[in-house]
Amino acid sequence: IHIEPHAANRSLTVAAVDPDGVIRRSNMELDGERAPRMYQFRWRPLPAGEYTLVAVTERGRARHPLHVIGTVPH
Repeated sequence: IHIEPHAANRSLTVAAVDPDGVIRRSNMELDGERAPRMYQFRWRPLPAGEYTLVAVTERGRARHPLHVIGTVPH
C-alpha cells in the first residue's frame, strides 16, 4: 500500500473483508511526515474465497479511506 506522508497521519488500518464480515485486520502507527510511503501486509492463512481490501488512515479524529488495488492468489 502506498501512502503519501502527511503531518497528521497517525495510524493505518488494513482489513480483508468477505460478505460475512472482517476476516483479518492489521493496524500500525504512522509517524506523520516521517513515515515510509510503502507498506506491505501478509495474512496467513486466509480461507479460500473473494475479499475486499479496505485501508484507512486516521488523522486525529478524521478517517481517510484509501483506494486499494491488488490481487489475492488462488
